[in-house]
Amino acid sequence: MQKNWREIARMLELLLQLFTQYSVVFLHRRICDIEPDIRCLLYTATATFYLRFPSLLTSSVVEDVLLPSLCDPECGPVVQSLQMWQRLLRDTEDAKARELLLRHCDGIQTAASAYVGAGDGKLCASAVRVCCELLLLDSLRETECVSGISQLLWDADPDVQYAATLFVYEDSFSPKVQNVTDINENPSQNDWIEFSKLLHTCDTEWPQGTTPQALQRQKLSDTLVTNFARYTNLATPHDWQSC
Repeated sequence: MQKNWREIARMLELLLQLFTQYSVVFLHRRICDIEPDIRCLLYTATATFYLRFPSLLTSSVVEDVLLPSLCDPECGPVVQSLQMWQRLLRDTEDAKARELLLRHCDGIQTAASAYVGAGDGKLCASAVRVCCELLLLDSLRETECVSGISQLLWDADPDVQYAATLFVYEDSFSPKVQNVTDINENPSQNDWIEFSKLLHTCDTEWPQGTTPQALQRQKLSDTLVTNFARYTNLATPHDWQSC
């Protein structure tokens, strides 16, 4: 029995060494790989790695590897880097790792904001999603770029439209939904007008279909309608488009 415990301890020590090598050696070397596909795989794996082993996340990793990955010269790796940051900001549960990430929110926003409004739809949508995660963490600074995200509701790319709608909903409407507890509470007419505009945009601008993206957007639209059903005591303005 004691021999088995020693064997288990040896294996755990070996695994810890491998994990440390990944964090200190492999990660720092592969981020400079000349192949964009390798860097894409690296960023995807890195999010999974640090979500599984948050205790190995350090300031040097964030500052020397994760943040610089947002400045990758190729579009594909930048998209993967943004998605990596979205996962880390959304799913990190370890308190110390979460505190470490929050200390770098300004740098994350500065880098991500550069891609809001980018011509590549996946790049723009990924940047908006990162801004949305920062918003949910109450760590998003109000900037001209952030203020312009609502204009992306009319973007030609459906992924950008969807990401922008998530952001606008969380920024403008979600707090109001959470604060409404009295069925007789009367929200302001301006709130309802703005919400009606958002729903109208979702209904008329988003392409119809059964693709996963279309179904996802329909689910969001249904959620919006459900949440604001408690506002039934407020009559919908007849001509909000002229307001």
